[in-house]
Amino acid sequence: MSLDDQIREATEVLTRQLREEFDGKVNRLAEQLKSSIKLEHIAGVHRRNLEAFHQLDAAKSLSGLLDTLLTAAAADAARVVLLIAYGGRLRGWGAEGWGESLGDARALEFEPGDSGIVGEAMARRKAVLWASNGRAKAARSDTLPPFAKLPNGGTAVAVPLIVGGRAVATTYADDGGVGDQLTSTDWPAIVELVTTHAARCAEVITAARVVELVGVPEVVAASGNTVDVSGADVEGNGPVS
Repeated sequence: MSLDDQIREATEVLTRQLREEFDGKVNRLAEQLKSSIKLEHIAGVHRRNLEAFHQLDAAKSLSGLLDTLLTAAAADAARVVLLIAYGGRLRGWGAEGWGESLGDARALEFEPGDSGIVGEAMARRKAVLWASNGRAKAARSDTLPPFAKLPNGGTAVAVPLIVGGRAVATTYADDGGVGDQLTSTDWPAIVELVTTHAARCAEVITAARVVELVGVPEVVAASGNTVDVSGADVEGNGPVS
């Protein structure tokens, strides 16, 4: 082998080694950057959830609580609609992330049996997750509510707000058909988390209202019994206040 060939072979070997070393460093740096971004995002989610909990705790009325819940759920889900049980039907309370496609959320009204996973979540009193699976015919309770359309690959969740053992409202949320994004990490669980916390706050507000209306201290003092507010009616005959 000539000297030129030896030099050329040595150069090729060195170039290959340098390229492999460089590629390895770039890949490691990319993984570190990805991990850093992911950790930063997770920290941001925790901060938002903590702030949402504080805001829900600070709500003084059911109306304010529902508005706060809507905002909190929309912080992680692409689209959210909050519906309340009223007169045996479901009515829209508010919506986030729909643009012009939904119109006035308060104009929404339908029977629970015609609302797909929303009615199913209220009937079962637990969260119901929906994911497209290509079935031509789905059970009625496995369908999306009338106002929601999602393409294949879309994900949605309906979480009931339980007060006094009854489902009085439901948070519907979906990914808008955009699939996984950095901002949507485990968003269905987050929606369930904030809705469940809102339910606890609603029970506190309802109990406080009962105290104001019937004077619990005087009733307890007179009877020696505690007052059970677990079945307090938060639906009423008029708008939630």
